[in-house]
Amino acid sequence: MKKLQLLIYFILLCTFGSHAQYKPIWVKNYGEDADQKFQDVSFQNNLSILATGSVKNKETGKNAPSLVKISSGGMPVWEKIIDLPFSCTIETLVTDNESHIYLGGATLDDPYLPYTDFFLIKTNEKGDTLWSKIIKGPGYDRINHMKMSQDHNLFVGGFQDVQYYDEHRAVIMKLDTAGNQLWKYTYSGSSGEELLTIHATADGGVAFAGFERTTK
Repeated sequence: MKKLQLLIYFILLCTFGSHAQYKPIWVKNYGEDADQKFQDVSFQNNLSILATGSVKNKETGKNAPSLVKISSGGMPVWEKIIDLPFSCTIETLVTDNESHIYLGGATLDDPYLPYTDFFLIKTNEKGDTLWSKIIKGPGYDRINHMKMSQDHNLFVGGFQDVQYYDEHRAVIMKLDTAGNQLWKYTYSGSSGEELLTIHATADGGVAFAGFERTTK
């Protein structure tokens, strides 16, 4: 059994030495009765914390999205388990300037095909679902990271298969806040690639990084 664990560090940089000192403020465990895990956290302006991941249903074995709001002292404020008719995993979260929360990951929406699709959920500031969206691809697809753009849209990145059983290709999309695709870019190198992290630049652009598999 896995427990949700969140570890917050206070970082003190010593001005008189070359080494940083790391002092834990608190360590909290969550999810005593279920197989759960956190994948991403986000600090809010009021110093509260949003944490997301997935929780496994003991009866069905399916993974459901989990979203938890935690006070700055580590106490749970609320938790939402989003019930869906299919299994999914959540990898990342981001909030916009109106306190909406976006969750991204992958879902196995077709029980007859062993492939995942891009999956997005938008909630209000209390974690109540406003909409969810599946973006289908030809094979294994997953959202790994998201960032808000300078014009208040979404940069969404991860990987996508070109064909069934083919190598991954790093992919980044720009979506509006209703989940509609504005543009999409796929990076194709010599082998399998995967996008892991995104940074929105001040001039409205985007930078991303990940890895490329090689045969050497």
